[in-house]
Amino acid sequence: MNNIYDNFINNKSLDGIEPNNNDPISSSILKLSLALKNKHPFHDAILEANLVKAEHEDNNILAIFFITWAQLLWKENKIPDAYALINRCKTLWQDIDNEVKAQVHIIEGLLASKKGDKKTREQLGLEALDLLPISSDRRPNACLSYCYFMAQQGKGEVIKDHIKYLTKLPKEIISVSMIALIQFTDCISTGRIKESLKWHHIIEKDLKVLDVYSFAKKNYKTHIVMLKVMQGDWDIDASIDDADNAFHSARTIRALLARCPSMGLKLAKEYMSEYLLKENAFNGIGIESYNLLRAELSKGNAQAANRILELRHNRGNYHYLDSFFQSRIELLNKNYKQAKEYFKSSLIEAKKYNALGRLDFEIRMSCEIPLGKLLELFEQSTEVIKSQSSKNKIKSHEHELKGLDRIIGESNQMRTIKETVQNFSKLDIPVIITGETGTGKEVIAQALHELSDRHNKPFVAVNCGAIADSLLESDLYGHHKGAFTGATHTHKGYFETASDGTLFLDEIGTITPRLQISLLRVLETGEFRPIGDEKTRRAKCRILFATNADLEKDVEQGRFRKDLYFRLRRLELNLLPLRDRPSDIIPLADHFLNIGRNPEEHAYMNSKLQNILLNYSWPGNIRELQNSIENMRLLNSDKLTYLEDDIDLKIATSKDVVEPMQKSVLQESLVQPPMLSNNIVFGNTMIRKEQSIKVLFEKHTILTRAEISKALGLTPKTVTSYLKKLCEEKFIQKIMPSKSPKSHYFQKT
Repeated sequence: MNNIYDNFINNKSLDGIEPNNNDPISSSILKLSLALKNKHPFHDAILEANLVKAEHEDNNILAIFFITWAQLLWKENKIPDAYALINRCKTLWQDIDNEVKAQVHIIEGLLASKKGDKKTREQLGLEALDLLPISSDRRPNACLSYCYFMAQQGKGEVIKDHIKYLTKLPKEIISVSMIALIQFTDCISTGRIKESLKWHHIIEKDLKVLDVYSFAKKNYKTHIVMLKVMQGDWDIDASIDDADNAFHSARTIRALLARCPSMGLKLAKEYMSEYLLKENAFNGIGIESYNLLRAELSKGNAQAANRILELRHNRGNYHYLDSFFQSRIELLNKNYKQAKEYFKSSLIEAKKYNALGRLDFEIRMSCEIPLGKLLELFEQSTEVIKSQSSKNKIKSHEHELKGLDRIIGESNQMRTIKETVQNFSKLDIPVIITGETGTGKEVIAQALHELSDRHNKPFVAVNCGAIADSLLESDLYGHHKGAFTGATHTHKGYFETASDGTLFLDEIGTITPRLQISLLRVLETGEFRPIGDEKTRRAKCRILFATNADLEKDVEQGRFRKDLYFRLRRLELNLLPLRDRPSDIIPLADHFLNIGRNPEEHAYMNSKLQNILLNYSWPGNIRELQNSIENMRLLNSDKLTYLEDDIDLKIATSKDVVEPMQKSVLQESLVQPPMLSNNIVFGNTMIRKEQSIKVLFEKHTILTRAEISKALGLTPKTVTSYLKKLCEEKFIQKIMPSKSPKSHYFQKT
């Protein structure tokens, strides 16, 4: 049996295993594993993984390869790529062992959690444990991770049996301090102060456990501060000058406990802005992640609070005390009957999870609830009835826009786009949508689908640039059982899952020449063939394409097939960048500013703020505008009129404009190496480095190895391998003005 498999099953490190040159998959696993521990360059490990042919005689090894690769991508926040690899693991499901399946669930859970979907993380963690027998060497760590995650949410009552299992394990596997850390975390999350002191005492005797389990170190520090606050340390000034994040997050809580809601809201917003923790208000599960929500409610901002809960729930982030926050929202909206029902639900949930102390703590921070109304809620809840659970979907004033209503804009160009979308939607033939990143290409694709006769059928969106080349063909067309090593069952591709609906292929300019040929066949004949299948299938779906690349230029330079390009251009929609249609900026900003608000509470921007928006170049287009407006709303939720000081934009000045070169590129490069622009933006897919290097040469013509290495974050050794390949392809040539390597550079042919 393979040493990698043995060590994996036995939960041992792979560090001591020697690479096998005859087994590239195994060698890549070892480098990916080292990269996870920061012992090998991330980019090099990902590059090698992408170049390896994804086949192996042992499907367990192949799955471990995908899992390790996905885990490294998760660590580097490359979530779409990681999901693609997890999906590939699932095509091997019938032929891999339970220990490997369990790890697939665990990594998929981590990916879900990163997006804020704690519900899925919890479910997958439990499914992983169900796959691991008591005797499995992988079970202790899987159980430990699951229990700690649940404790962070204050769900210790659910994991009692798992805690008992961990307690019975030898101390060298799971220490007493680690058990204490889980219990302490649950006690803080549920407000059980006295019990938490016992566990805190045990942890303090063995603080080395925090070094072993680094993921808990930061949380422990925060919980220590929360413990002090729960014990009565409410002095707001005690931590005002402390720059530590844990103390900083406690400032909002102390302000609310001191009945200073204005200060609490100000501190919560400063915390988000200063530490870039806006996402924590939506994705977080710790006590401090609710600070903005608490402060908005205490200040009486019901709509802002409702919006925060909506965003949390839309991502799958629920907590059993969300019904308490919803009760406060209904009180502010004077819906007393509904508020009472939500409060009853929160009381039920608090008792269920032994979290009455936490509920009491939350009530103390509720500055907007009058004492009389609070007593009334308690009196009416003496006979608690089962009502709405904390996972009920909260009310939303936001209605999803459909069809042409999706397309916001009053410019001549957007009016033309709307007319064209209306006309193209009925033609039922392929359309290509072009435009810079963030211009709204997928919105246009959705509108085309919703206005078509296929509007009741699936709309399947695929980002071709976010899927490894070695996986994309199978993902698009599917594969037949036995088509390649690891294909243990038939897998339907996107062309089949889209069925009679619409398939939207984004970043079509990134696909390989091989896929370009197969896609051309689909467009010409309406047929495709799953990998390894002898029979062709009919493509029933309508296909829409999108790209931010200049395909005409790619055709001229041989990177994109001319015949496919002309096929795609039959119906084309080009979206101008936002800077070229300034009359759309204010309508879009107004739309983003009022999403989720009651119609009678429309928000406005003063003329100076509007001028700032109009004079900004918006390099990120609509996506950047939306993020900027959303951030402005979160930091100024108590307003209905927004001023110029409420938004934070780095306005480009005339000094940022680069003047045309006066000298020839070659002459300039011999005097001084050409400098790379700081605003070059590459796709977030690490598997497309060769294409990124080509883009650099297209833009700058002449480059040194060091400049490419710095621009892309690759090691010089990796860059050298790419440059050698591009020289062999005659895409570039190496220029050596002297024998000194420092004078060498590369020029596009």
